[in-house]
Amino acid sequence: MDCPLYEKIANQIEQQVHEGIFLPGAKIPSVRKSSKQMDVSVATVLQAYSLLEDRGVIKARPQKGYFVQENQLQQLESAKIEPTKNDGSIHALLRRLLHVSQDDSIIQFGAAIPKSPFLPIRQLQRSVGRLMRLEARNMRRL
Repeated sequence: MDCPLYEKIANQIEQQVHEGIFLPGAKIPSVRKSSKQMDVSVATVLQAYSLLEDRGVIKARPQKGYFVQENQLQQLESAKIEPTKNDGSIHALLRRLLHVSQDDSIIQFGAAIPKSPFLPIRQLQRSVGRLMRLEARNMRRL
């Protein structure tokens, strides 16, 4: 008998946690992002995340999202799975890349998007405001 779609999604995410793709304490994709990525409804993802919470795999933090439970590290160790193990396979390389991408102390140059503290947000807002006012004046003259 086939299990429901939300259960398949939960099983898939749980497998990714056990494979070390999501580290203990790491944020997992938001409900909306997962919904878009998997092409399923938000309700289905919510059911999957709820099931994962019941299993103790993830924990919801209000206003922050869903995170892998810290106790998943003991489960990874007891299963003899090392998240950063390098056995030369493409899977090991991908696991290592995913671990590094979750490290906030590493600056990601590949995306070419600086972190917001490095952006001159206030100056950009002022410039856009000036341009909008100038454009509005020019439109009235026409």
